[in-house]
Amino acid sequence: MAAAEGEKKGAMEAEKGEKEAMAAAKGAPVEEKGKGAEAPEEEGTGEAAVEKGKAVAEAEEAAGAKMITLRSADGEERSMSAAAAKLSVVLSNMIEDDCAYNVVIPLERSATVARTLDTVIEYCVKHADEPVHDSNPSTAGGSSSVVVTAVPEDLEEWDRKLVEGLSADDLYDLLLAANHLSIQGLIDVVCQRAADMIKGKTTQQIRDTFNLPNDLTPADEAKLRQQRAWVID
Repeated sequence: MAAAEGEKKGAMEAEKGEKEAMAAAKGAPVEEKGKGAEAPEEEGTGEAAVEKGKAVAEAEEAAGAKMITLRSADGEERSMSAAAAKLSVVLSNMIEDDCAYNVVIPLERSATVARTLDTVIEYCVKHADEPVHDSNPSTAGGSSSVVVTAVPEDLEEWDRKLVEGLSADDLYDLLLAANHLSIQGLIDVVCQRAADMIKGKTTQQIRDTFNLPNDLTPADEAKLRQQRAWVID
């Protein structure tokens, strides 16, 4: 009797061994004794959650979801996307440091503050949407840290029209804002407009255009004309 039960038990063990061998050959997992299936890792925990958060933040920034607010000294506010704000060196650094909130621009003339902020944002949004190419061949080899960009002709024309109708006072406010935010492209546009307004004009006409007082006496002017006759002629 005992011999028969032993043979039966041996046959069952042999059959179980054959089944496990077949399962292993097919690549199916073999359950170990005393261990159940491991519970799947919950989504949103550990490194997976960190990576997911980074991906969401990058997607939002790419879609322009993150907004930066510019505020004048008298409280006038305007907002633009982080992508457009990155044309400003100052704002770009603040965005990287995650502290670009309610950036104050020292504009005091309340009559032109709104227009100045609107012009700054219009410029940044337009140029953020336009591809700009590196025109300095030396940067390709890494021999220069200064990147010279080439602005397409149609964009240059757009820049010219942006500031064409602005008065001297408006240009001054715009230059202050561009300089404060370190937007070099906009600084160049304003300076070019000022140069165009000066071209071909006499000293007095330039004073009248930019509302500049004449702090020279007639004697001083006569002396300068004598010393700089070659310039006047």
